[in-house]
Amino acid sequence: NMNWKISLKGLLIFMKIKFVFFFVFVILVYNLKAITNIDDSYIVKTGDTFLLQISSPDTLTMKSIVMPNGKINLFPIVKPIDVAGRCLAEAESYVDSIIAKQIDKSFFEFNLIDISPISFTLSGAVHFNGQFVSKEPLTLLQAIDFGKGLVNSASKKIKIIRKAMDC
Repeated sequence: NMNWKISLKGLLIFMKIKFVFFFVFVILVYNLKAITNIDDSYIVKTGDTFLLQISSPDTLTMKSIVMPNGKINLFPIVKPIDVAGRCLAEAESYVDSIIAKQIDKSFFEFNLIDISPISFTLSGAVHFNGQFVSKEPLTLLQAIDFGKGLVNSASKKIKIIRKAMDC
């Protein structure tokens, strides 16, 4: 009976440990999943995070943050690659083509997993002028909402000044 109690206690401890490892694994997998709600025309910028997953010959998972010089470092797979300022679809395709020279495309995935916060300034005919930060890309109307909307005397015409990108 004593051996049976020890075995039962050991089994319970083992099950608790197994559950903790499973829980940690689920959290890691959840945190390392590609962002799917970002449009392909999103412009890659410093601080964005990409994930490279290689499944052959051994499994390798590598997170890389876009550095201030606009490059991501995927050493030892390839040399640093320029991605900042490119549309997301173009950046992913470009990196894929470079990695594919080293590794068969069927064995790797390269995806955006996190974006750097977007900092912007509102000034003019909004209720609250100032510097704002958004964790997600936003439209002009969403940005105006950060300033609690337009004041009553604001013109109904809005001018949008932006750099044109071919995405």
